[in-house]
Amino acid sequence: MQPKREIKRLTCSRQSLVRSRAPLGDKAFVQMEYDDDAVGSLWCSAVNSRSVHGQKIRVIGSEASLE
Repeated sequence: MQPKREIKRLTCSRQSLVRSRAPLGDKAFVQMEYDDDAVGSLWCSAVNSRSVHGQKIRVIGSEASLE
């Protein structure tokens, strides 16, 4: 998050893909609109076939990405 930007609008959608965990969400999509009209998005998932119970944070930008 940019420290000088303020979020003016936030939208979130979540899903429970594993019924036994409902109403907890397994996956969420977040869209942010900042005060300077820039937009950001965030995708979170607890369901990942390649990483059983592992946690990773990936940041993907227009010029580079981090994991």
